[in-house]
Amino acid sequence: MDALAKFVADAVSASTRFGRRCHVRFRHGTIIADSWFSDEPLPAAYTVPAAARVRESGGVCDKKVDRQAVDDYLRQVDLPQAIAGIRAEAKKSGGMRGEYLQGLALCLETMWDLAMEVLGKGKPVPYERCVESSTGRPPEPSAPGS
Repeated sequence: MDALAKFVADAVSASTRFGRRCHVRFRHGTIIADSWFSDEPLPAAYTVPAAARVRESGGVCDKKVDRQAVDDYLRQVDLPQAIAGIRAEAKKSGGMRGEYLQGLALCLETMWDLAMEVLGKGKPVPYERCVESSTGRPPEPSAPGS
């Protein structure tokens, strides 16, 4: 697995590990991350014992966050470093691939900051930032009739 693949695998784990139950009421999942087709072993971000504990406890959005499992996980998997690695690879790649990777890093960084906010370890993340990081545009009123 090359460096970019490892960065992406580790950083995307933030969605599947931290946010498992965050969107259940909306009947949709989070980022697509639970399929692995590379014929390589899963990265540590998915296989460290704390990953299963975080997932099974409902992630950071559960009413009873397993803080010990989250802390254990974060000692074993450096998610900010993985996100920074994606951003660095985006700069190297350039073009459409670089733009895609830059957008992915922005989304994952926002998800990370939201998780830290929920855990009481980070500043509040403004709604506008969430919308812009996922759509590339500021929030605007919906137009259901158009």
